[in-house]
Amino acid sequence: MIRWTAFIATCLPASVCLAQTEIGRLFFNSDAQGGTPSVGEFDWRPTPDVRAFDNPDLLRPVGAVERMYLYWEFHLANMRMSVIDIDVRVVGEGMIAAWHIYNTNISIQTRWNGIGNRAGASDVREIKGVAMINVTQFGAQNNATAANHDPHYNRSTEDGGSVRGTALLGWVDLRLDGPWAELFLDVGPGLIARQNGPNDPVYFGFGDASVPVFPANGTSTLFDARLRSPEPGALVLLLAGYFAARAKRRSLPATSP
Repeated sequence: MIRWTAFIATCLPASVCLAQTEIGRLFFNSDAQGGTPSVGEFDWRPTPDVRAFDNPDLLRPVGAVERMYLYWEFHLANMRMSVIDIDVRVVGEGMIAAWHIYNTNISIQTRWNGIGNRAGASDVREIKGVAMINVTQFGAQNNATAANHDPHYNRSTEDGGSVRGTALLGWVDLRLDGPWAELFLDVGPGLIARQNGPNDPVYFGFGDASVPVFPANGTSTLFDARLRSPEPGALVLLLAGYFAARAKRRSLPATSP
């Protein structure tokens, strides 16, 4: 299935590959950046306002697990994504503890025909070929009518929803095992393509250059999400301040009622 979609993505007419308008953005958002946690696959989760957004960069103790929600941001009107195939990898001292890509039921369809792996768990450094493939199903789109509206799509994020909106695709749980751990998104073997459109580049995260949707393995140079533990020196200062304040309170004379 992945090889077939790669063929579709790379065999569009050469004449439509001249434009270089970025078709969208894949990015992570965490509960710490606002919004309410998603309890289940079909629960609505407000999508972030990407106009004032940045890549998650959170201070957490070693051993902490943070859920990073994966979104697709549409950059063109009336878009329908046929393939979003990505790899997700960890750099630094951390692991992917669990992950889930949604295949939401929409009217009589699902979002994707096939997914490389719908969910996985237990201490991996990289997720390979998370292929979200649409041939006859709904896909990820921002031109849905009210009758078959994607419950994970938010039209009101930017421009009144006329162009930019975001769709929640799933989540990745990142565990911090040392001083820092970063998540990077890479173009997967099935590539990234929109229906009836050129293979224009996409953005991974914020603050970085766009990435070609083919060949595979294209990636951003900046992390797309990061966890960091407080520096040891900062912890020492915090503990020293705590014990100094505690000693001072003990040394103060008792006051009569």
